[in-house]
Amino acid sequence: MSVCYRPPGNETLLSWKASRATGTAFLLLAALLGLPGNGFVVWSLAGWRPTAGRPLAATLVLHLALADGAVLLLTPLFVAFLSGQAWPLGQVGCKAVYYVCALSMYASVLLTGLLSLQRCLAVTRPFLAPRLRSPALARRLLLGVWLAALVLAVPAAVYRHLWGDRVCQLCHPSAVHAAAHLSLETLTAFVLPFGTVLSCYGVTLARLRGARWGSGRHGTRVGRLVSAIVLAFALLWTPYHAVNLLQAVAALAPPEGLLARLGGAGQAARAGTTALAFFSSSVNPVLYVFTAGDLLPRAGPRFLTRLFEGSGDTRGGSRSREGTMELRTTPRLKVLLMAPNTTSPAASSSPGGMSLSLPIVLLSVALAVGLPGNSFVVWSILKRMQKRSVTALLVLNLALADLAVLLTAPFFLHFLAQGTWTFRMIGCRLCHYVCGVSMYASVLLITIMSLDRSLAVAKPFVSQKVRTKTIARWVLASIWVVSFLLATPVIVYRSVKQLNRTLVCQQDYPSDGHRAFHLLFETITGFLLPFLAVVASYSDIGRRLQARRFRRSRRTGRLVALIILAFAAFWLPYHLVNLVEAGRALAGWDKTDSVAKHLKMARYVLIALAFLSSSVNPVLYACAGGGLLRSAGVGFVVKLLEATGSEVYSTRRGGTLCQSQKATLACPEQGPPEASMTSSTPS
Repeated sequence: MSVCYRPPGNETLLSWKASRATGTAFLLLAALLGLPGNGFVVWSLAGWRPTAGRPLAATLVLHLALADGAVLLLTPLFVAFLSGQAWPLGQVGCKAVYYVCALSMYASVLLTGLLSLQRCLAVTRPFLAPRLRSPALARRLLLGVWLAALVLAVPAAVYRHLWGDRVCQLCHPSAVHAAAHLSLETLTAFVLPFGTVLSCYGVTLARLRGARWGSGRHGTRVGRLVSAIVLAFALLWTPYHAVNLLQAVAALAPPEGLLARLGGAGQAARAGTTALAFFSSSVNPVLYVFTAGDLLPRAGPRFLTRLFEGSGDTRGGSRSREGTMELRTTPRLKVLLMAPNTTSPAASSSPGGMSLSLPIVLLSVALAVGLPGNSFVVWSILKRMQKRSVTALLVLNLALADLAVLLTAPFFLHFLAQGTWTFRMIGCRLCHYVCGVSMYASVLLITIMSLDRSLAVAKPFVSQKVRTKTIARWVLASIWVVSFLLATPVIVYRSVKQLNRTLVCQQDYPSDGHRAFHLLFETITGFLLPFLAVVASYSDIGRRLQARRFRRSRRTGRLVALIILAFAAFWLPYHLVNLVEAGRALAGWDKTDSVAKHLKMARYVLIALAFLSSSVNPVLYACAGGGLLRSAGVGFVVKLLEATGSEVYSTRRGGTLCQSQKATLACPEQGPPEASMTSSTPS
């Protein structure tokens, strides 16, 4: 097709530097979460061959992860497109890549529909459960899903065309073709599947409530998951398909009318809605972790198979067990349109400008989320919590450390936006020193929390004796003193330099030896040793709980997994760059070569990413709060910390179970949780 119908509006993902940076950030974050997460799902389920046969839901989830992984593997191509502002694979690659995206989208939504239908049958027709484990049935269903996806994705290849060797663009020969394609895509990939999911889960909830299963543990989990499924489906895909319908109607409307202008607005919004939809490829693994609950510490890396072993389609399962259903997933779809429309060469900018826009976006997000979130946590503990447990004191100090580092974000945003440091030497050293103190304080607080939790499980009676507020205050004072001392090199090795007529607040080392020392010191004390302590503590907790068959709360299990995951995700990339630069300094390699420049640019991005860790905790508390958020409102943080505290007053409030069991080993379950997250930013 050489002549294409052009929808109203001419804005594209390449039109503005900010949109390119935001699109790159969305893609990288989705890949960071989705690739290892879906890889873990495939690793867990592909080799699992239970004697009774693999549950149908497990097989469907395996293929769902494969579909997610397929589209996420294309992330480097889209990132290269955004950074180079030109499509890198030519006409054939243009059609092939977007055909794979559409194939993955349709496969995901069909698999989600089957999962919801299987959930409904497991509750309403439990006698069909043994048949749902039939390998022949699974093969036929999967064959039908992939064949249907292959057919439905054909228009994505037919209507793709490379415009001017720059943009892989939708190319419809007429307005009628455009309206038909966009409407058909929304009908088959959203309206019909969404109706199926809503119908299935509506029937499921009605049956579970009618049987009075909703008040139990499984009923609560099922209800929460159903809400998450419907919410995620609507949140991630309604904006995208709303734009589809808007442009389909605008294509058939008069070119100068109101609908045509609305279609132009939709074209401008398409890039953002598509990037939001891309996150659907990384949501499922996170949801599995939340669903696993107490299986995660007991089963370790095999928690996913244990989740399906206890599912509702096992042989001989009772009707009530059918109500617990193994599917804990969110409706899945895939990205279809990543770069809609052409752009002019005048809209381009330098790669360096685009690279610096990503830290600006990340810092802005961290500031917008973390400042009000951590302020709310501090207010909740200081104003609404009369009896503060040791855990509450640790969380309070963690929120204060987060707030301290977030208050420096406007200075760094000003520097990135203006390209020069205007706050003199004292501002340079003070801002980075605050960041360094906050980083060390946060890491040490996380370590103390993990050690505290380990002591509560291993030595519960000793834990009760040492977990007093007096000792807690001494420990907190020591943490801050040590943090102030460990961050001292930041002041020594920071100065303001003039580079190319601009002022830069940067690291200034008298020799390569000093550079290597500082980087290694920061990584060892600020990551390696604390991370080893956290891993060792929770490994010991998991081993003891499994050996003694403690029953841990699902809330605590989720927090344990997320603490370790966030610790590594936010800080490992930064400290890997530290190690690489330290090695280059010790080897005496050139500090001005291309590798050094790329490492310097990567450091900007990774520091901004680490800033996000300062905004994660409030989100984590909201997720961990679960039903407390609905029942307690703004007081949910207080209720959460009161429920997980382990001081004498807390133990008395929740001590009925222990008293009834005559002080058996179940009592340590009331030990302190790890209700916090790694936070702060590097120096």
